[in-house]
Amino acid sequence: MAASPPHGALTPPPRRDALRQRVLRQVEATLASTLAAVPGRPPVPPGIESLSLVDDLGLDSVQIVRLLTELEHRLDLALEDIDLDASLSLGPLLDQLVCRVRASIACSDRRQRPASR
Repeated sequence: MAASPPHGALTPPPRRDALRQRVLRQVEATLASTLAAVPGRPPVPPGIESLSLVDDLGLDSVQIVRLLTELEHRLDLALEDIDLDASLSLGPLLDQLVCRVRASIACSDRRQRPASR
């Protein structure tokens, strides 16, 4: 079992590939629940990063908004200003989510640092 950092110590940010995998799992889980709500819709196929939300997965604008809302909750992020034109494919959406999660972690670490005098 790995030792946890001392109380108040900053934790290093997760490596980019580990963070990307963590975000990808959340996107896959969210997509699975979004697609399961539509009768007759097949499950999420593997290799989702190259898929289009509209062309490949058949999501309409309401389903895309629901997907983004669910991702906000799962990832504890605000996504109201996400670039939807770039996000119609899952690869660019995943890139944007990874950047926001990484920024959120960095921001959280800055808030935890004691003020220097």
